[in-house]
Formats: sequence, C-alpha cells, structure tokens
Amino acid sequence: MRTLLPLIPLVAMIAPAQAQSTAPPAFGQCATCHAIKAGGAKKLGPELSNLAGKPAAAKPGFVYSKALKAAKIVWTDAKLDAYLAQPSKTVPGTSMVYGGMRDPKARAAIIAYLKSLR
Repeated sequence: MRTLLPLIPLVAMIAPAQAQSTAPPAFGQCATCHAIKAGGAKKLGPELSNLAGKPAAAKPGFVYSKALKAAKIVWTDAKLDAYLAQPSKTVPGTSMVYGGMRDPKARAAIIAYLKSLR
C-alpha cells in the first residue's frame, strides 16, 4: 500500500488534463454556433480555439458586434464566466443571442475546455 501513495498525486494531476481534452456536455450548446478548430467550418459565431487570455473580438475573418469590439475585454476566467452566465448583461448590445448558462459548474467545465483548445 505504501508504494501506491506516491502515485496518487500523479493521477490527480493527469486526470484534469484528460478531462479538459473532451468537451463537457454543456458545451453542446456552444457547438451549435461555434467551431473549435482554427479554419473549421464557418458557423454563426467565431471559432473558439486559443480564445482564453486573448482580447475579445480579435479573431480574424469574423464580423463582431460593435458592442463587443468597444468592450475592450480580455477573456479571463472571470470574464468568460460572466459572459457565459449573461452575455447581454456583460456586453450590452452583443450579437450573441444565447440567453446564458445558469449552472456555475457547467460554466467552469466549459471554461476549462476552452482553455484546453489551442
């Protein structure tokens, strides 16, 4: 039993990374309008790869709302959480028609997944 104890922290470090590589169930709502790969099929919204930590409205080849361009926000965890919870309250005038994700655990899973998309 003593030899297994050093493996427990390693398993704990590997498991979250593996979980992030798979889209959480709640991401299905996002996938309706957003691709996840650069150069992917054009959809209603911009593709989401390499989004976390970047300025909003910065993906080339997508026409963003004036409101999102003027917001001058960076997609931090906190800003993504607020936007996913209530897009139109976070950025009034946004063209994203999504009503929001109420479940904070689902938002956290989506944010972790977004951060894994490189």
